Amino acid sequence: VLFRAINAHFRLGQAANAAALATYAARADAPPRARAEALAQLANWPKPLQRDRLVGIYRPTTEKTRDRAVAVAAVNRIAPALLAPGTPAVVQSAALNALQSLEVAGAADSLMAMVRDGQQPGATRAAALAALDKIKDPRLAGAVQLAGASSDSTLRLAALPIASRLSPETAAPVVANLIARGTTDEKK
Repeated sequence: VLFRAINAHFRLGQAANAAALATYAARADAPPRARAEALAQLANWPKPLQRDRLVGIYRPTTEKTRDRAVAVAAVNRIAPALLAPGTPAVVQSAALNALQSLEVAGAADSLMAMVRDGQQPGATRAAALAALDKIKDPRLAGAVQLAGASSDSTLRLAALPIASRLSPETAAPVVANLIARGTTDEKK
């Protein structure tokens, strides 16, 4: 029933429906998979899928595209709570995917905090770094240097392609750290 309600809000496509999806995704008492589904629907908001996610049949919406700003505003409002420590991993992952696909620049502070938080899993921190890259945050070079110096191999590997694209000055310390402290897989 929860997934049907989430799908109905997505298909109706009004600003109030996006706000309802965001409010539900932020509820700590809701099942994590349902919260993640609400965030996935918000990530798809600007370009609604023509296939119904719930039943898998072709059910085109009336509009081919929607105002991205509606979903951005809805997700931006709840981003800090979704990225906070203690949020279930499936919800954090869905939130990071939504932030990245919607390019929510207003969540940059929360994303930076997540990259800095050594208590978060490496994959989560790497996804936050990728989201910062996607929104082209001006603090990205500092985040890449921090990630490159991390003890987590997943985060170091995520920093390498971003660092090499930014500048040789940014890439040099990341590569040096990979050579000095990297695992065998990282050195390949």
